[in-house]
Amino acid sequence: MDYKKKEVFFIIGTWIIFLGIPYLFSYLDIPYKDILVNSWWIYALLLIATFFYFCNPEAARNVICRICEKKIEDVTGVPSALGKKDNKDIKEFKEEIKKSEITIVDDSEEVIKINSKDSDLIQLSKDFYDEKYEKVILDASNKLTSDKKITIKKEFCCRAFMEFSYSKMNFNQYKMEDRIGNLESIINNEQTKNMTILLKFMIMLSQCYLQQNKTVDALDISYKALHKIKENKKCPSQLLAVLYYIQAKIFISQDKIIQAIVTAKEGAKFADEKLECDLYRLISSTYFNYLNDTKQALLFALKCWAKIYPNAKYLSQLVHLCYFSYFFEGRYQEAADFLENYTVTEKTNKYYANLSYLLYKTGQFEKAKEYAEKALECEKDRAVAAKNTLAMLAMDTPNYEKAIYLFSEILPSFEEDKENPHGKYFYSEILYNRGKCYAELGNYQKANEDIDTAIKLGFENIDAKLFEEIQYNVINSKIEDTKLITDNTEKENNSNAN
Repeated sequence: MDYKKKEVFFIIGTWIIFLGIPYLFSYLDIPYKDILVNSWWIYALLLIATFFYFCNPEAARNVICRICEKKIEDVTGVPSALGKKDNKDIKEFKEEIKKSEITIVDDSEEVIKINSKDSDLIQLSKDFYDEKYEKVILDASNKLTSDKKITIKKEFCCRAFMEFSYSKMNFNQYKMEDRIGNLESIINNEQTKNMTILLKFMIMLSQCYLQQNKTVDALDISYKALHKIKENKKCPSQLLAVLYYIQAKIFISQDKIIQAIVTAKEGAKFADEKLECDLYRLISSTYFNYLNDTKQALLFALKCWAKIYPNAKYLSQLVHLCYFSYFFEGRYQEAADFLENYTVTEKTNKYYANLSYLLYKTGQFEKAKEYAEKALECEKDRAVAAKNTLAMLAMDTPNYEKAIYLFSEILPSFEEDKENPHGKYFYSEILYNRGKCYAELGNYQKANEDIDTAIKLGFENIDAKLFEEIQYNVINSKIEDTKLITDNTEKENNSNAN
């Protein structure tokens, strides 16, 4: 059951309980009416809370979270953000953080100080600042394996330069197990006294654990980093934001969706513009993909869009979030305008298929056909989406045979994504449209099968009169078939008797 429905049932149940208790007391010779009158303030508060929820459910959830630290999802069915033990730890930690009065300081660009005349370390430092990261990794690794009498301080510096070099490169190029061992050695090294440096390494280790799907270890090291911040009472703002970002990703991987959103929102308070975009995009995709809340998804997607930095690595995902959120909010024209402006500005044909579909939805059939035909020249996935638009245009022409052929051709591609709430919409819409075409051609049996499947998948934009007509014709055809079979049987019996 959808979590929003569970919340509504929870509210209805609360009303039943509060109205039912006075009725039970009425058996003790206490008038039911008197109990209601004397308890008017309870029902007034309950009425205000109910009204507040239906006006702004997201705000209502946040208020309840703040009041009692027990997430509303534990009662209503939204995936639990934390277990009981973790909830207690989080509560205690928040109280400690408040008492510690953490000071947010400006980020330091300095990686590590080399107060040494050691030529090896000086060379590593020079190569690092010259961005020769692969050379730094190779030289530092050789030094660690070849020098058997290496000092603790020199070992720390070599490992530190290796890890900072790794962080500037693609992690997947290297064995993650080696990196994890290296980072653990650094964190446990007594030379790691600089709090900023230590936090950076703890964040790196948490990232490595997350990439290895060791979410428990990743979360544990992130909490240790937060405790270090509490003890030190100051922290570079960007590091704190990165820590919250990693925790949000960990919570998502653990299906702790509400906790992920709350954590990401907290991180956005301390992030620079680039990371703030990352966090807003993460919040938007979480609302869209996990909670099916397109309103909040659109809000944060547009926040990210307003601050987006050039050549963002997730630009394509953000474009999808924006126009699909518009679409599922029923704002088709805004979705079409957004995508058309982006397509024209960026001079890209990547979204021609999506744009053609949106233009069809807004009644701009000529432009829809133009973009759909252009999209046929793109790669397979986009060509499939374009055929959906051309099939709907053929249906309106009308050319039902062509529409059925195109709908049948693309249906398997959409079926792959039908488990996704949003993908299910398009799959069921294609079934429904094909069913309409079958009905227009008089094939009511196939029409009924397609439309019935679409309804079972939750498709709501059903023409009730058309469905009734199909049902009527299906029933009549069965009656006629039965009558024909009966007549034929009687004729055979009569002929055998003669």
